[in-house]
Amino acid sequence: ATSTGSFGHGYYDGKVGIGTTAPNGRVEISYSDNQAYSSDGTTQPPVAGTLDIFNASTTTGATAGAIRLGSGASATSRASITGVRRASDVTDLAFGTGPSGGNDSVERMRIKSDGNVGIGTTDPGHTFHLSQTAATGMGMLVTRNKNASNSDSPLAKFHNDHIDDDQVALHVRQDSPGYAIHVECNTNTTNYGNGIAISTQDENTTSFPLYIGTNTTSVEAGNARFVVRADGKVGIGTSAPSTILNIVTEGGNNELKLQTFSDTEAHSNYITFSKADGTAGSPGLVDDNSIIGGLSFNAYDGSNYHEAALIKAQIDGTPSDGTDMPTELVFSTTADGAGSPTQRM
Repeated sequence: ATSTGSFGHGYYDGKVGIGTTAPNGRVEISYSDNQAYSSDGTTQPPVAGTLDIFNASTTTGATAGAIRLGSGASATSRASITGVRRASDVTDLAFGTGPSGGNDSVERMRIKSDGNVGIGTTDPGHTFHLSQTAATGMGMLVTRNKNASNSDSPLAKFHNDHIDDDQVALHVRQDSPGYAIHVECNTNTTNYGNGIAISTQDENTTSFPLYIGTNTTSVEAGNARFVVRADGKVGIGTSAPSTILNIVTEGGNNELKLQTFSDTEAHSNYITFSKADGTAGSPGLVDDNSIIGGLSFNAYDGSNYHEAALIKAQIDGTPSDGTDMPTELVFSTTADGAGSPTQRM
């Protein structure tokens, strides 16, 4: 049978067509309009191509129309897309699926009226809010079974690209005894996995590729325990290391302890100082008087730190390949009334 009217055309021969005489699906609405899409909602979509479902109820939480999808003879387990009235002129969109043995759909995802998206929560407080209440199972799993040839193709990327925004790009909070972050690497000897790589494109001395602090809920607001500055300097107990490794303690001894436990007599604790000319990739023979290493003792005089005593090892002669490495130990102290150490032995 066919019915026509002011709305266009309706064909009821197993299919419904509105605006078309040859519907392809069970229901088809066809129209032609050049109106541009409005992403901010300032312009309503063309009436000719709009399917409106309205609930006149003003009760908060009331259903504002739904589309339900199901299968089976009883059609009791359904997936759904439902409008939910949050407040006056405010509507959320809820997505649900039918659980095994359930009577109807259970909400799985919510898009709030402000654009926030929530999975596992009906009131997402952020742009994307993932909530898991189950005691087992992962909250989120991202996998890729593909050999990515592009080194800039991470599985997940957090990018704060506003130059003046100093907010944290990724904040992980753990309120239980477990670890906040666990990095597990493949132990396969052929396709092994690396651990953590941290890099920065700017050697600004005020930025930190790695900052570990305690007694704080925000970055750099508490006690700096371990930092790696962008210029390569490492600080323990300080966020402003002045040397390659700077260890600071306040209100107690600054102690470096080395311990070895072994039944072998030759095993012990060592601090090794090495010196060569040239480069790390191509070391060269050291010269006479080259200082191999030293221990420098500095004290504060009220305005600056000054070297008070020094023990150093230096080359004393001309070294040769594997047969001759003449070396001397030099001990220096500062006398009363002097400003720098003098060699004593």
